[in-house]
Amino acid sequence: PGEISLLHILDALEETLYLVPCIHETDCNRMDTCVAHHVWKDLSALIKNYFSGITVKDLLERNKTEFFEELESGQTFSI
Repeated sequence: PGEISLLHILDALEETLYLVPCIHETDCNRMDTCVAHHVWKDLSALIKNYFSGITVKDLLERNKTEFFEELESGQTFSI
């Protein structure tokens, strides 16, 4: 859990973190002239970096009390 980041999980689930399609698609005909492209690209990189810095262990530690109370009571929980 301490080595598995949220980014690893999202990548395994093939979830995209790109906020706009032109960041991961190369067929955008406005990419060279779009004034916002670099803003979206930089923001997408920040989001990926943020998720890469959070591990499953971090999530469990942040919510330890609530997690174990729900687990013991048989309730379901979500991440």
